[in-house]
Amino acid sequence: MVVRRLIPEDPTEKLPLFSMGKYSYQVLLTNMKLKPLNTWRFYNGRAALELIIEELKGDYPLGKIPTKYFADNEAYFHTLFFLQSHQLVQAVMSTKGVSSHDP
Repeated sequence: MVVRRLIPEDPTEKLPLFSMGKYSYQVLLTNMKLKPLNTWRFYNGRAALELIIEELKGDYPLGKIPTKYFADNEAYFHTLFFLQSHQLVQAVMSTKGVSSHDP
């Protein structure tokens, strides 16, 4: 299956297989028995998930999960999320001239 789209103006979007003129092309090969639109939706959903995983590995310390136990990994993830959120709140407050120690 070949998908043809107009080239987006947003240069941050992931590059397609190739471009010709105003269009970009994406080629999907599958043995799944889906209609073309459903095939495209399925694979694009997976591609979006892969981008999220890549971001988590690169921007957060989630490149290696510490244990093979779900509950332990969940606690680890929540701790990292809390610390990241706390840093974000501190950064926003400091740009507004507010201290976290102010009453």
